[in-house]
Amino acid sequence: MSTAKSVGKQVWVVKQNRFNQPVQQVKQWLQESKLGNILQFQMNAIWCRDAAYYAQDLWRGSADLDGGILYTQFSHFIDILLWLLGDMQALGGYRTNTQHQGVIAFEDQGLVQLQAQSGAIGSMQYSVNAVQRNAEGSLAIYGSKGMVKIGGQYLNTIDWAVIDGEELDYANTNTPNHQYGFYEGSMSHHDQVYDVVLAAWQGKPLSVLSNDDAVKTVALIEQIMQHIPLQ
Repeated sequence: MSTAKSVGKQVWVVKQNRFNQPVQQVKQWLQESKLGNILQFQMNAIWCRDAAYYAQDLWRGSADLDGGILYTQFSHFIDILLWLLGDMQALGGYRTNTQHQGVIAFEDQGLVQLQAQSGAIGSMQYSVNAVQRNAEGSLAIYGSKGMVKIGGQYLNTIDWAVIDGEELDYANTNTPNHQYGFYEGSMSHHDQVYDVVLAAWQGKPLSVLSNDDAVKTVALIEQIMQHIPLQ
């Protein structure tokens, strides 16, 4: 980022999950304090990345080139945590490799205890050990006035919501996710990312993409990996 600034260039990050309709709706509710004070949260990111996936390219599974599943699979989920709930730190957790020994150089599942600067406590459970398909990408948020769960495989539905004490019947829309042959990824919103970048080139304010936010995501992942040893 500093190099780009020194040579008069711009750096863009891709945060397509921020454009998921349920995520944007929950962001609005939080900005309007519809949930009250946030007390607790739970994120689950359970995907399928088997040995065949890692055998496709030499970089996959290596510590230096891949970096680990928190980077390659789940950095977008951590970005959503920080974007919705603010800065947070890891208090503890567990990382282990149970199904990919000899295949990857890092954990294939983990559990992290987290605390936001607001005081809210929560956890993130993550894994690439789901069988045959990605199982879940969800975030439940519990506040003093309401609660909501963003669910589906890719944070792409609202499973339930109680706002200001009232149960809401939220109408979910279908948006295709990325297909990569025999494995799948997050929702396909790159067209909206490009729209934001083009608008910024035209001098309009940058709305939801921030390099500083990307740095915060990397910092939290690094804290998790440095302070929670691989078992």
